[in-house]
Amino acid sequence: AADVSKGTVPAGGAWRRNPVPACRGGSCDAPQFPPPAGCDATCWGTSDNASIGRVLPVIVDRLKLPVSLRPGRYVLGFRWDCEATSQVWASCSDVTILSGGGVSAAQ
Repeated sequence: AADVSKGTVPAGGAWRRNPVPACRGGSCDAPQFPPPAGCDATCWGTSDNASIGRVLPVIVDRLKLPVSLRPGRYVLGFRWDCEATSQVWASCSDVTILSGGGVSAAQ
């Protein structure tokens, strides 16, 4: 993934580009940007397509908590700005950090 912090608003903010490219143009015959290493002709595009064997990889972000973070109840926020459309997706989750390093997501 490419991290970008130059020219962001507010200053000092950052965003991470999805490493799996969408299609360039409407015909979907080329990726929007060079795919990551190991990605062949079946792991880029706008959606899975069984007729051509295309299955998009699953993207997982991991969160590393600072060791100074005290046990307690927190809210984790997530925002996804679409690169090629004007859509913005947002979500949040209640998280409880327990003493001893355990983490549980609220039901």
